[in-house]
Amino acid sequence: MAYKLLLTDAYSPLGSALSHVLEQETFTLLRPHPEELAWGDRRAVDRYLREQQPNILINTLAWCELAEKQHRALLVNAAKALVRPCTELNICVVHLSSHRVFGGENKTAYDESDQPSPVDAMGRALREAERIFADKLVHHITLRLSWLIGIQGDNLLPRLVRRLSSGQEVVVDPAVRGAVRGTPTFMADVGRVLVAMVKQMLCGADNWGVMHYSSGDPCSEAEFAQQLARLLQRCGELKGVVKEVDNEQAQPVPSAVLSGRRCRDNFGIQARTWRRDLPRAVALCLGVDEAVSGDQAGR
Repeated sequence: MAYKLLLTDAYSPLGSALSHVLEQETFTLLRPHPEELAWGDRRAVDRYLREQQPNILINTLAWCELAEKQHRALLVNAAKALVRPCTELNICVVHLSSHRVFGGENKTAYDESDQPSPVDAMGRALREAERIFADKLVHHITLRLSWLIGIQGDNLLPRLVRRLSSGQEVVVDPAVRGAVRGTPTFMADVGRVLVAMVKQMLCGADNWGVMHYSSGDPCSEAEFAQQLARLLQRCGELKGVVKEVDNEQAQPVPSAVLSGRRCRDNFGIQARTWRRDLPRAVALCLGVDEAVSGDQAGR
């Protein structure tokens, strides 16, 4: 019997990347179009889930591309619409969330046991959606992610590649006190993590609750930009410049670094460095045939 997996949003950059990974497996993958199903409509969601009866639902709505006010409302309303039918139909939920539920403590890295303290409206909406699933569902995982990167969508990777390859200046602050630190995580790598989780869940793994996943190689935006500049220079495409400005007046910025202890301990999932796949991703962003020779060690 083919197990059914449901992606709530398969059309955002993350959803598309996950679809590509998951469709290579033996699962039946359900991907309703946003025009087909409004996730905030409780009756429509209930009817769809009862008709399709997925085994596992992967909620990717936290990473869909909407105006922020509309996005915040969708996150909370969709969570409310999903919990009742998922409970009654015994559908396991993997809810993808974000490092943005943190921010008040300015820690070096956040563990799964750390108490969220969002500092803006989007962070509070993300946290509220997490609470709704946690309060109503037993069989659920909240998987928080750090910086997501990939060749599609508006994220740090294509944004910096475009600017540096078109002659623009990228201004970054190298100082730890003023720079945002995170762990760039390829969207396809999140797909690898979800496949590992789903397969073990379907085999009876009883691991639930909050988990974190991100690359095992934290960096600042300045360090990431310099790495991209080196790769672009190697292939003759560096036309812009990375300008480091040490801002002594900058206030400490909360970290986006997440510790993935529970993913490792409960599912045996090891973090991968973003540096390994970066040369190929840069080549794809540039539209060239040959991947740039890897700067694997960060030289």
